Amino acid sequence: MKKSLSLIVLSLGVVTLFSFMFYANSEKALSDAEFNLNNHMHKVVYKELSALTGFNPEKSYSRCPSGFSFNQSDKSNSEVAYGTIYNAEGCHREPFCEFKVMIAEKKTFLKKTPTEPFIAMSDFVKKEQDKRVARY
Repeated sequence: MKKSLSLIVLSLGVVTLFSFMFYANSEKALSDAEFNLNNHMHKVVYKELSALTGFNPEKSYSRCPSGFSFNQSDKSNSEVAYGTIYNAEGCHREPFCEFKVMIAEKKTFLKKTPTEPFIAMSDFVKKEQDKRVARY
């Protein structure tokens, strides 16, 4: 009797453990499937653009927030997000570039001026780095 009771308790424990693991994985998969523009901008786009400004948030302290920020455009929809990325140095904030994010593909395209076409983020960064090298 004790053996069968122990076996039942052990079985229930294993089933409970696997159900928690399955639930945790399904929650993670669901959150990965949902696109968050703010997270994408901070974790992907700003990281790439920081090579152009040399901004390091760990070494910067100011009463005004420095670094990148963005405003989403009214023409954004569920498939494409548009907007402007701003760069702040201390209390001075100015437009840095415009963005277009293809939400389903999680691909980002940038352009410096409204008249230019959008180009892939890696091409934009390379083009801007080449411009900076040519100036010096």
